[in-house]
Parts: sequence; C-alpha cells; structure tokens
Amino acid sequence: MVFSLISAKMRFVNLVSKSRIGFFSLLVLSHLLVLTTPRLAGAETSLLENYSLRDLYMAPIATVYEPNQKVWNVPGLSILGVGTIGSVVVQQTIDPHFPKPTRTPEYRQFSSTVSDIGLFLPYITTGAFFLGTPLLKKGTQEQRYTFQTAVELCESQVLTLVSSLVLKYAVTKKRPDGSNFFSFPSLHTSMAFSTAGMLLYRYPWYVGLSGLGVATLIGFSRIDLNKHYTSDVIAGAALGLLFSTGVHYLHRGREQMKAGALSQISLSPFVEHGHYGLTFSTQF
Repeated sequence: MVFSLISAKMRFVNLVSKSRIGFFSLLVLSHLLVLTTPRLAGAETSLLENYSLRDLYMAPIATVYEPNQKVWNVPGLSILGVGTIGSVVVQQTIDPHFPKPTRTPEYRQFSSTVSDIGLFLPYITTGAFFLGTPLLKKGTQEQRYTFQTAVELCESQVLTLVSSLVLKYAVTKKRPDGSNFFSFPSLHTSMAFSTAGMLLYRYPWYVGLSGLGVATLIGFSRIDLNKHYTSDVIAGAALGLLFSTGVHYLHRGREQMKAGALSQISLSPFVEHGHYGLTFSTQF
C-alpha cells in the first residue's frame, strides 16, 4: 500500500513537472477561488474592490516604476540589477567550475523531497489564504487583509510563472544533467521566492525571513539534484522577488492614492442665523 502511494505520487509529480499543464491548471483554480471566495464570505465585504485583471499587465511596469504614485520602484530596480549582474557573473565564473557534489543516498533523498515540496508549496500557500478568508469574521480588517494577500500572491505567481516559462523556451539552456534544454531560469526557485517575497512585504519580518529560508533551501535542492546551475537559481530568485515587489508596490500605491483622496475631503456642520446644515469641501 505504501509503495503504491509513493509510486502514484511520483507519477503525478513527473506528469506535472514535465507537461506544465498542471501549473496552469492550479493557477486557473486560484483565479476561480478569487471569484468565488467573496460569495462564500459574503458580498457585503466587497472583497474584490482591489482586484482587477488589469493588474496583471500593470504589475510588470510597477517592478521599476509605480504608476499610481508616479515614483521609481527602488527595491525593484535593485533586484533587477543585482539579479541580472549576479546571474551573468556566476554563469561565467562559477558554473563552469562548480564541482558536482558527492551525496549519500539519504542526502539525495532529502534534496528530492525538498524539490517535490517546492513544486506545490507556492500554490498550497495561496490556496490556504483564499480558503481561509471565509473562516474569518465577515467584514473585518483581518478578513480583507487575508484576501488581499491571497490576491497579491496569485498575481505575483501568475506573472512569475509566465515569465519563467517564456525565458525557458527562449533561452533553451541545457540542464547540467543533460535531461532537457529548460534550465534557465529555475522555475521551482522563482515561484518559491515570488511567494516568500510577498509574505515578507505583507507580514512581520520573521514570517518573511522564514519564507526566504525555505525558498533558498528549494533553490539549493535544485542545484544538488543537478537540475540547475547556480546562475539559474539566482535568476529564478531575482525573477520571483521582482514580481512580488512589483505587485506589492502597485497595490500599495493604489491604496495610498485612495487614502490621499479621502484626506482631502472634509464634512463639517454649521449653524448660522438660525440655519444649520453640513458643509462639504474637497480639493482637486
């Protein structure tokens, strides 16, 4: 029974990792959850007020320039620069000379397990936020924040996935083990860092750092299994962090713009010559 379950799991993992269809199916499911969760949670919460498919083509712009506040995204520019330069330098200097590690069967099994977990963990994380939203008290700030985190995670993952696959098919870099020509960038790593980066922005530092630690472990497992060069993992990490930064800054800029608009509106009562009422004023 145990061996049958293990065999079935490995066949499923192999199908998803090779066909890529599984990745898109999981993301379609995530988007369906975006649309159905407000009904489960109650329409009065207006959970979708900050969600638009327009974000999927605005977020790449926001990775370098935030269009709502009209400011440069300094963290995004830094990630783009360091990731690009770092990947190129490592490819020229470290990749050709990096020795293949000598592993015991136990150590290899550990890396294989971490790699398998890394294949699904980003989607499980996003799904947990979506499914957890209806469990929170309706209309509360906590519920809104949880759902908004799920939306931003989903957007970041969609952009990271599509960009990673486009680069894989455009670059066609041979894997270290020679299995195929989809080495650059590491998709496991990019998706893991996309998720970890968003958690770093949305939650306390220890949550974000824990996520980055797990993402780093997933990246190392791909190198250890001889599936990627170090430069592939660096590029994947930079790509994931870049889109999580862009999505976060896009939403944050929109929220700040709304807050600024509200702060310019005033409503005050008046009593004058036996008359009373309210005065409304705003600034444009």
